[in-house]
Amino acid sequence: MKKDYVIISGSRNKALAFDIAKGLNKQLSQVEFRIFPNKEQNVHIKESIEGKRAYIIQSLSENPDSALMEFLLLADAAKNAGATEIIGIIPWLAYSPQDKIFRPGEPLSSRLVAKTIKAAGFKKVFLLDLHSSLNEKYFLDLGIKVNHLSALEIFADFFESQAKASLKKDWIVLCIDQGARKRSRKLAQKLNLEMVCLKKNRDLSTGKVDFKDFSANIKGRKIVAFDDFVSTAGSLVKASQMLKKLGVKKIVNFITHGLLCPGSISKIKQSQIDKLYLTDSYPIGPKKRISKIKVLSCAPLFIKSVRENEKSSTKQE
Repeated sequence: MKKDYVIISGSRNKALAFDIAKGLNKQLSQVEFRIFPNKEQNVHIKESIEGKRAYIIQSLSENPDSALMEFLLLADAAKNAGATEIIGIIPWLAYSPQDKIFRPGEPLSSRLVAKTIKAAGFKKVFLLDLHSSLNEKYFLDLGIKVNHLSALEIFADFFESQAKASLKKDWIVLCIDQGARKRSRKLAQKLNLEMVCLKKNRDLSTGKVDFKDFSANIKGRKIVAFDDFVSTAGSLVKASQMLKKLGVKKIVNFITHGLLCPGSISKIKQSQIDKLYLTDSYPIGPKKRISKIKVLSCAPLFIKSVRENEKSSTKQE
């Protein structure tokens, strides 16, 4: 007999969770969220989920420590309520940039987050454009199955729909740093475009970013770049300044996760960036949706993955 499933959303990205549930012809489960006077959190799943698979959606955004704790509490509540399997949908995985020990005496934060998710009872997680393969490895090492999705298809399809075929030769894919090389190459292959790379240096103590000399001839060309997240926008703005000085005609950035920390919007508004496309993996409020920023939905990626997972689970049952 086929097991039914429920979609449970945390409080951090309800709009995305609603779109995912709607695409699956489901209603979000009713959940009560409480904050006690001492700032401790509590959740209450207000319907029966016994004998059902539970998909729990939570972007670990906007106060990620609190978001993570809420996510863990939802998992424990679902387990105690009789859910047969708990699957996490984590559009933005907080602490993923801290995927290694950069200096002696630092924690391995990304691995620790994976351990807490394991402890809460998750058997599988759906993740989107992780910062590095190390993030996925930490889950796999713990026995958690990973479905690693990418916004590449969304961005590539959108680019193809916008760029005129006759002018496509004007575009090149720019890799802004070594960490983005693999995803940039995939985009270049998908769009059948040339790829060039910048060389970026970051001071691990101050976070200051500098770019080395760039020798590629890009004068008169148009740039499209693909990266996993933007936080302060410092690197983007500095790179765009340099590129425009070198004669680049247009700069378009595709970035999956728009953290857009305080001060980033004013930087982007005044920058040489022509357009910045983000997904809604991280909630982006109206005040951040300036004319240079456009948000594309990543819900179809998760809808497709849940359907495939349900199909696979049905066969196994």
